[in-house]
Amino acid sequence: MGSLDSRLARSLDMIAPPRPGPDRWDAIVASAEEASRNGRRRLVPAVPAASLVIAAVLLAVAWPFAGGPRGTIERAAAAIGTQPVLHVVFTQTAPNRPQLVSLSDGQPIQQALTTEIWFDANRDLKKTVTRLNGTVIDELLETRAGGFSTSGPRYTCAWIARHPSEATAAGVSCRADLQNGASPRDVPEQAPRLALALAGFVDRYQAALASGEAREIGEGSLDGRKVIWLRVTEAVDSPLRGGQDVAVDASSYEPLLVRPLDNSIPPTRIDAADTQPYHRSIFARPAVTYAPSVGEVVDRSLVTAVTASELLGRRALWLGEEWGELQLVATVREDLITRYPPASGREPSRSVGVAFEYALVADDGTTGRSTLTVRQSRSCEIAYRWSCTAYDPPDGTILTGPVGAPSVFRRDGLFVSISDRSGHTSPVDIARALTAVAEKG
Repeated sequence: MGSLDSRLARSLDMIAPPRPGPDRWDAIVASAEEASRNGRRRLVPAVPAASLVIAAVLLAVAWPFAGGPRGTIERAAAAIGTQPVLHVVFTQTAPNRPQLVSLSDGQPIQQALTTEIWFDANRDLKKTVTRLNGTVIDELLETRAGGFSTSGPRYTCAWIARHPSEATAAGVSCRADLQNGASPRDVPEQAPRLALALAGFVDRYQAALASGEAREIGEGSLDGRKVIWLRVTEAVDSPLRGGQDVAVDASSYEPLLVRPLDNSIPPTRIDAADTQPYHRSIFARPAVTYAPSVGEVVDRSLVTAVTASELLGRRALWLGEEWGELQLVATVREDLITRYPPASGREPSRSVGVAFEYALVADDGTTGRSTLTVRQSRSCEIAYRWSCTAYDPPDGTILTGPVGAPSVFRRDGLFVSISDRSGHTSPVDIARALTAVAEKG
């Protein structure tokens, strides 16, 4: 039954309490539809005359089509649809730490983190695709049988119990002593859950529109678009106390923004929200790519600046023998190893990087602890704090972290990492000051 039928059913049930059998409201509606198709009238159980008068008044109030366009609630319900799979796309500003900064002008660059969700509550299925600035960075399928992502199985306590040996090899455990045992145990997975920002919207919005629990509370504007605000109340046990307000476009009635009443979390901008028929392909298991998981520096040895360029196969980048109050105290060859998840079957890979270490040198020649280190390699290296994913900065930008944490950027075919423990100079200024080591001779 549609939302209107549901509202009429409740009105009639309040007037004449339902009795078991064929005279339920859905049976009445079905009979009326059949009679209409067959072109004949059909008798329905009698209702007291007084009740009919009250029902007529209620129907006049509830009926959204009489003498005008459909009501806001009915239009909002029609805009989202009634198919079993809810499809939602929303965009948020990516976390500002680490922060992406332009190397040309030093200005922060706001990154868009877009999440697309397909959710089928009846089948306990949820598919999430996350994009950073339009590039897919993760894909996750959640089911009653467990979770699966582009990096392999999602480690949950239920998965660890069923795969104790694999969990131990991966270094994950739900026990304080990190002991998973060797015998698999059948522990059920939790049903897929939605992020708190969308939980109330997904769980309640459709039902509230259909039942009449959503109500119009006013009008407003959002980025220059006229909107109508709807209020959706929450169940008593909901984590979103008091419910949510949903802004819908005043013309299309599509949801644009979800805002918790208690301001416990920031508003969530909705780019798209609709429902779709169920199809198995929507919930296909993501292809596993097995990104690098661990990077280490396994050996270090002193070299010259010229040798550093030879090791890299191109001119290394440095700050010279001196830079401000700092002096170059060591040029180091670093042997690197990158490991992959055990399930990938990939052997560890080895590579070489170089590091230029700078520190304060006292008048008596004693050297303090290195405060600035510039590392570089020919490829992205986990050991140098690169993620080797779409999170890494594109050309012309630098990903900056808090004081002491490495900042990374690319230049002249090199993957550069800057660690400045003093915090006196911005990573952008250090990156701009780097020059190529002079060629030999």
